[in-house]
Amino acid sequence: MSDPRVRPFLRARLRPGDLAVHAAVAALLVGVYLAPVPYTEFLFRPATSGPREAYLSLLGHANAVHLAGNVAGYLLVSLLALCLLAPRRRLYYAFVAALFLIVPPIAAVVMEPLLARTAPAAIGSYRGAGFSLLTAALVGLLTVAVAVHQADRLAGPLPPELAAPALFSVALAVPALRYDAPRMATAVAALFGLAGLAYGTGVLARSYRRRPVLEVALSMTALATFLGAASDLFPPRPGVVGIEPHFVGLLAGFALSWLVWIAWRGLATQ
Repeated sequence: MSDPRVRPFLRARLRPGDLAVHAAVAALLVGVYLAPVPYTEFLFRPATSGPREAYLSLLGHANAVHLAGNVAGYLLVSLLALCLLAPRRRLYYAFVAALFLIVPPIAAVVMEPLLARTAPAAIGSYRGAGFSLLTAALVGLLTVAVAVHQADRLAGPLPPELAAPALFSVALAVPALRYDAPRMATAVAALFGLAGLAYGTGVLARSYRRRPVLEVALSMTALATFLGAASDLFPPRPGVVGIEPHFVGLLAGFALSWLVWIAWRGLATQ
């Protein structure tokens, strides 16, 4: 039987306006997919495309499965982050605004040099589109949201500006372990990833009998979602998806969210 406290707990964190905003983004993606616009019109080409094409490429999806995966991932990750940051709702929307505005231009600038290092033969032929760039960025945001929530509501001993990088190291360990990273880089990434995972789960263990159980369950759900999303962004067979946009989105999303948090905290203490 479900806990009767869950529904009021979620209602207090997800207001109708919040749901409407997030549903509008999903509806836009579905509407563009159903519109009579060829998928090729949305393709981003690193060698020739710029920031404008980077924004447009977010709207294009090759098929219904591609669309459904991105919409579901966006809603799950973004709404979980909002639940974690509900007492700081304005901060959450500041995070999201920064990601939506800044991540696509960053991708437009760095994709070609990144491909030159990871897949130089693909520079002239690589084309891609989809909302996964921003979904990956939101996974980076989720890391900061977990760190802020654990510091605010649980027994997190570290401030978010230190805890977030520790947790984020878990996501960086996934591509290092799955792909052909240098041995030293792989070992360092794995070591920091294990330390970050130990920190996050340790906070949950310390908080279990000391903090409200629903707050602990929310943090546990978010941490598990973060781990699953990090794994999903970097599949064992990299040819299945273009992992470079996921890597760029994840790194840019985390870095921007961390910087927004630092700026927000600085303004709050003035």
